[in-house]
Amino acid sequence: MCVSLRRDSRICAFESASKHHEPKRVEKSQTVKAAGTSSDTYTKAELIRCSLWSLTDFSGPQYIFVGIHDRAMLLVSAATAFHGEGCRMLEWSDLFPATVPLDQTNEIQVLAALADNAKHNQTGRIDEHGAIQHVHPELCPVGALAFLFFAHFHILNCAPPDFAPDFSNKNYGKYGRREWYDYHVFYTGGPTKEMTYENHRDCIMNMHMKNNIDTTKKTHAGCHYAAQTACAHGASVNGTKALGGWSDNGSFNPVYDRAFPLDALLGAGMFNAWHPEDYALPRNSIVPPLALLEEIFPFIEQAQEDLKDRTQCSQLATDIALHQFLSVLLWFRLVLLQDAALLYTKHPKIPMFRFKPFNTQCFWDYAHDAVQAVMQAEEQARMAFHNLPQHLVCVTNDASS
Repeated sequence: MCVSLRRDSRICAFESASKHHEPKRVEKSQTVKAAGTSSDTYTKAELIRCSLWSLTDFSGPQYIFVGIHDRAMLLVSAATAFHGEGCRMLEWSDLFPATVPLDQTNEIQVLAALADNAKHNQTGRIDEHGAIQHVHPELCPVGALAFLFFAHFHILNCAPPDFAPDFSNKNYGKYGRREWYDYHVFYTGGPTKEMTYENHRDCIMNMHMKNNIDTTKKTHAGCHYAAQTACAHGASVNGTKALGGWSDNGSFNPVYDRAFPLDALLGAGMFNAWHPEDYALPRNSIVPPLALLEEIFPFIEQAQEDLKDRTQCSQLATDIALHQFLSVLLWFRLVLLQDAALLYTKHPKIPMFRFKPFNTQCFWDYAHDAVQAVMQAEEQARMAFHNLPQHLVCVTNDASS
């Protein structure tokens, strides 16, 4: 006996179930339209507006620090796809410098950060997030963190922590207690106090309200922005997943794969990830005077010497994290002055520029020359690639793929 599909009991059961769920489907579709989908994150213009607002709309040392702090929290998330909890958990000792090869002879400096126990990672695997300097200094996560550490040490005038290990506390094993390991990048009250979710949420919501940002996302808004920006500028799906620590099943990624995804780093920084051979960062050409560099984080060299002396006296005083962190601060000196010079030419009234060394003739002269130097470097980069033989372009593409 032949039964039509319309009368088949299995088809009837499926249709009945679909009708049962139809009200929920309609409700969900209405919610999605109202709240937004792929558009439910920042635009480039909105992110720049938030960035500049954080730098300009605060006065007094404590509030200037708050603005710089919240800006760094936003831009780091928007470049690394850090989840909100990942940002709040980030510690000074998690930061380290790294590089990724651009081609057979060149490499790009990467600011790397460890994350081993965020909400999306409950297995304790070691995730390594990375970011490079952004095309736009207004959106640069590396520059934003350099500004944050400047605000901590030079605006709040906080003294460097005691980097020496304390071997008297037996609860911390043979390597002793390292006080500075408890210092958080993003903190409230003091560097040893991690931000709460509520505080993080309120900071972001206030930023959104002041800048007319309409998004349902709060602490995760930057995470969505990073993924979309990376893909829009040519990053692969796998590269974007690696950028944010969204792992695949299996042991290879968490155990063996420690390479940073070049395409995603470039895309998140708004460089052309389809053509990495085009990469150039013209503001690297504006080398600051030594007198300015020495004004920033002046304790670094002494801390390096002290670490060397301690290590020579006892191998138990070895501190790889400290060595890496001090290297990061040395890089931050350069990035801070380069980004500040370009921002100063556009926004000289930023309150941070009232503090030394930004209120000195030496910095004013450096900033004055910066714009022309960057323009020349941009033109030289365009000409260099234009004149590059086609077979070398192909080699560059093959090396980066």
